[in-house]
Amino acid sequence: MAKRKGIAPDWFIASLWEIDLETLKSMGIKGIIFDLDNTLVPGKSDQVSPEILSWIKKLKEEGFQLCIFSNTFRIKRLWQICRKLGIPYFRGGYKPATRGLKKAMESMGLEPWQCLMVGDRVLTDVLGGNRVGMWTILVKPTEGRQGLATRIFYKFERFLLRFVREPIRRHFRQNK
Repeated sequence: MAKRKGIAPDWFIASLWEIDLETLKSMGIKGIIFDLDNTLVPGKSDQVSPEILSWIKKLKEEGFQLCIFSNTFRIKRLWQICRKLGIPYFRGGYKPATRGLKKAMESMGLEPWQCLMVGDRVLTDVLGGNRVGMWTILVKPTEGRQGLATRIFYKFERFLLRFVREPIRRHFRQNK
């Protein structure tokens, strides 16, 4: 399946709970690669909510292969969170570079069309997933304290998305 390249996600959702697992299964998606910061946990937090723990457990029970691919420099924190979740993590070849995402896919034994990249950033998570040929979901960032650089990048990405797809633009206007 030829997939377009660029910054447009396949789906935009306000929270992880909106992901329809039956739809993913019907599309042949077997593996989910998550970003960590502001997707599964707030940016600088090392606490995993009970809701996320329960949801990850459900994904595993449904037969999905899971892993985290993160650009974080806080390796010990990444390791601790992944240990709590019981899923592997990958680093290296920072997103949107494709090397690390391909490594994550290969570890699951899956092809790009069988994988979903879920993250909060257009220019790292979505662009990286699209470059590899995965399905992509752009999720609204988790609540929590975000640094100045992150806030600037979010504003820049919102600006870029104005030129991408109408449903995404409408969502951002409604949820400023």
